[in-house]
Amino acid sequence: MSYLDHIKNCNNADMSTFLPLTLGKKNVGWIHNRLVGIIARWPEAFAVSEYSVSIAPIAKEFATRSSTVERALRGLEELDLISGWRDEPYPVMVDWGDEPLMQIERAACPTLGIRAWGVHVNGYVRFGDGLHMWVARRAKNKPTYPRLLDNMVAGGQPIGISLRANVIKESQEEAGIPTEISNRAVKFLEEAELYGEALDNEKRRFGINPDRSNL
Repeated sequence: MSYLDHIKNCNNADMSTFLPLTLGKKNVGWIHNRLVGIIARWPEAFAVSEYSVSIAPIAKEFATRSSTVERALRGLEELDLISGWRDEPYPVMVDWGDEPLMQIERAACPTLGIRAWGVHVNGYVRFGDGLHMWVARRAKNKPTYPRLLDNMVAGGQPIGISLRANVIKESQEEAGIPTEISNRAVKFLEEAELYGEALDNEKRRFGINPDRSNL
């Protein structure tokens, strides 16, 4: 079974069981039908209709919108519909690079079907027989996927921090990698950021293949 097969198996949601979550005219997430009646308990945060759920239709400003929704999310946490609250705000936006429309607690992103981003760093070492990769194991007290295998460094992308700063922060926190080494990953990130924009395959391969890097 290939890696792509696993990805396809993960992307198997039946979207007919969800309502779009909108903010203004933008679709920012998806709410499962079983949650629609529950989040209707917080009308100041969510306006429910037959075809969609709208975020804080009255709150017009970033801060007001964010705080209004957070009160509702705390209610969902008390109902055990959100777990692992981390006090780590994530940006709410349709596509990476957009201006954030609001911020929400990281743990609430899956519940609201909101897109989240993160940084992942693989560590490679070259021996005589070729290229080897470091594989990490998650701590047993992790709220998600404890003790499973993972990237050497991986972390969610909170609001208000750049990808580069996040790579350096997560490298230190998760793997004890000093800045002088994680800076090499930051330099590589400058090429990797071209991955989503490059039109020719040569640039795409260079952005993700360590054997093509000069680092």
